[in-house]
Amino acid sequence: MLDWEPHNFFRGAPFMIARLSSLVFLGENSCRDVEWLNISVNYTIDAFQATRELRLCPSIFRPLIHWILPSTRKLRKHLHAAREIVSKEIEKRAASRQLQAHESPDALNWLHEASESFNLGFDQSYGQIGLSLVAIHTTSSLLTNVIYDLAAYPEYVQPLRDEIEEVLAEDDGLKKTSLFKLRLMDSVMKESQRINPLALAFLNRIAERQVSLSDGTVIPKGATIVVSAHTFMDEAVYPNASHFDGYRFYNKRLEPGSQHSYQLVTTSSQHFAFGHGVHTCPGRFFAVNESKILLIHLLLKYDWKFKGERKRPKNIEFGIESIPDPSIELLFRSREPEIDLTALGE
Repeated sequence: MLDWEPHNFFRGAPFMIARLSSLVFLGENSCRDVEWLNISVNYTIDAFQATRELRLCPSIFRPLIHWILPSTRKLRKHLHAAREIVSKEIEKRAASRQLQAHESPDALNWLHEASESFNLGFDQSYGQIGLSLVAIHTTSSLLTNVIYDLAAYPEYVQPLRDEIEEVLAEDDGLKKTSLFKLRLMDSVMKESQRINPLALAFLNRIAERQVSLSDGTVIPKGATIVVSAHTFMDEAVYPNASHFDGYRFYNKRLEPGSQHSYQLVTTSSQHFAFGHGVHTCPGRFFAVNESKILLIHLLLKYDWKFKGERKRPKNIEFGIESIPDPSIELLFRSREPEIDLTALGE
């Protein structure tokens, strides 16, 4: 029996997501570039820190104060390094005539073709950093919450492994459609997102005109509004809401006509962690698929549990943010996968 080894999953998850995301965003070479991965992860950390610090300053001083804040100076340093890496990759592809989407189907080529088609002066460095900003930390927080929940509720681990084995055997490998068939995994992830969403409020909006609601409430023009996530814990919407039920959405999808209604990527007025309506997160399909791929590997290759006897740690609330506890150490040990993972996706 292999020994248990301690790991801080919260700190490691962004680098896993960064590597997987960068494969799609910037290509096979850059997803293994340690410098690029560090920029992708740390730019977002420093960006959020800079945002918090700037919000403490009166708005009139922000155009000046951002030049001297350590966090904003770090952002400029990250961007300078990112520009060098992206520029070198563009020059390399241009020299080998591979700067077309059909030659290398990643975001670097997609954005290049789009900017040329619409005659836009597009800065690819900003584009790549922007993709990292919206993709890495939100997805890693989702995955970290799921890992914490599976450590707290290990009774779901074996059923998840059984589902993975069954689906991959049926599909003779891992395909895009395989991820859709992992209904229990999808349900467990959606339940984790319900109980531990990334924020305490969503759907941030500014009223462009005065709005009168049906209950008499008047929202004045220019007001900032958000929608509270308390609905996720509303007993009228989710019976026994405080209880983690990994089969909650799995069972809902068994109801007639509800096969597609309760997927993780599905939004509604009861579950809007990915937003809702016109401005629903367009990247949620990508985020969910890469999280499932990582979870397949983690479930089949490792066992994990909390270090010591403890319950599921509560998320840390900062403003309206809800952050998985970064201090938690999990114990991991390797296991023999039920199937050959080296053949996945071939």
